[in-house]
Amino acid sequence: MTELQDLQAESKMVVIIDTRTPGQWKNAKDKIPGAIRINSQSDLQKLKADIPPDTEIVTYCT
Repeated sequence: MTELQDLQAESKMVVIIDTRTPGQWKNAKDKIPGAIRINSQSDLQKLKADIPPDTEIVTYCT
């Protein structure tokens, strides 16, 4: 978490990906604002194709 906060404090481009299942995500009380939930590896590949190469990608499941 500290590394993510440091990246954000440095104003680096960061994409946060929530990797929980749909049910886990729906029932979760805590979610990182702005996080993108993906369903599959192919969704991740599509996302990676749409963001600049120097973008930090952070994944989480909690």
